[in-house]
Amino acid sequence: MSVIENLAQQEFEPLPALQPQVQLDGMETIFNSLTREAKNDVQVLGDQLTATNVCAKHLRREWRAFIDRGVMNGFEYLQRLARAQTPADMVELQRNFAQIQIGAMRDYWDQCGRLAAAGAVACACEK
Repeated sequence: MSVIENLAQQEFEPLPALQPQVQLDGMETIFNSLTREAKNDVQVLGDQLTATNVCAKHLRREWRAFIDRGVMNGFEYLQRLARAQTPADMVELQRNFAQIQIGAMRDYWDQCGRLAAAGAVACACEK
């Protein structure tokens, strides 16, 4: 339970009117508690932002690797297609190319899922 919730649930006794220093000390304690709570919240938000930024960098790197892999697979397919001699060879090449691309896409989405899960864990920082 946060400091604010604790304070909201407490029943405060009225402080004697003739003791202003006691009232001031009580207010200072409350202010210090709220300040600590705010600092903790800012730290948690900073940690979450850092984790989100790291996750985004990893996702960009995976996207680039997927694109590179797709382009290379496409060039390899075109080179083999240029050497194909029969329609059956062309159909076989097309089937193989589709399987390779589907495998690359599956690998990419699996990696993105792992990165997203790791990012979610990193963003779920506890105070």
